[in-house]
Amino acid sequence: MAISVKTPIPTPKGWMLAGDVYKDTILFANGGHAKVNVSQLYTPRQCYEITFDDGLRLVGDEKLTMPLQNREQRNNVKKSINRTTKFRKRKPLKHFQVQDILETYQRPDGRFEYSVPTGKAAQYPWRDLPVPPYVFAVWFAMTNISQTFMVKDKPVDKIRKVFRNYGFTFATKRNTSGRQSFNIRPSVRSSFLFADYPIPTTIPFEYIESAVEQRLELLEGFFDAGKVLYDNKQKRNTIRTQDYHHIRRFQSLIESLGLKSRLDFNKYNKMYTLFFSMDDYDHPVIGKERRLITSIKPIDPEP
Repeated sequence: MAISVKTPIPTPKGWMLAGDVYKDTILFANGGHAKVNVSQLYTPRQCYEITFDDGLRLVGDEKLTMPLQNREQRNNVKKSINRTTKFRKRKPLKHFQVQDILETYQRPDGRFEYSVPTGKAAQYPWRDLPVPPYVFAVWFAMTNISQTFMVKDKPVDKIRKVFRNYGFTFATKRNTSGRQSFNIRPSVRSSFLFADYPIPTTIPFEYIESAVEQRLELLEGFFDAGKVLYDNKQKRNTIRTQDYHHIRRFQSLIESLGLKSRLDFNKYNKMYTLFFSMDDYDHPVIGKERRLITSIKPIDPEP
């Protein structure tokens, strides 16, 4: 079995290309990890590009193996789900090679047969961050040029309580439009500078590759700051921005928690929209969501 050398692989140190992984620890879908002792480069006879329903693509040879659910298994999962309780124990999924499902991944009626369940949250180590994740998220999402925070429609009491638990205080006032704003003390910008960090213009990788609890706290801060909104039509949470690199950092955060996301682009207003679903701030059990295989096409092996 082989995958493209350009495939990103999650490790406790961050994402690495498959071609660069050697004697490194990689993360598994169940949240575990293992060390790679041997890797080998070779050119396969045939490669395939597998496309999933959220746009994710995977390139591998004909013996690439994946744990797959068929339609019957997905229906059984739906019947067993109760959102107020845990999943009941299920049998391990059967592993299929790409060459085994070429003729069966799409049914005669046009529906797709196989899916890959999402994994558990990536188990990165705890990090000593210059600013607590919740504080950073609220500061980053709500600050403006004047370094004030517009607090209309925000859970101000909760934000104030969490900040004070971390040793931060507020100077609250009303601006000329009558809306309330406040400043943070000590300065978040100064906290980064004192820690010898550049002032963030997007989410630093150190926050995305921190412990699960830290990433959940980071996401909670974005929710409370109003950066994450709920789309009633799509019945999903949304994040919108015109900054592609910024939205991909958000997507990395969401996916690292075991959540499935979809990124859309509106060419008229140049706006990127990230959709994802989440129950509270608790990361999901493996198999709660899935990626449906929608296309398998042969491609030439990379030289």
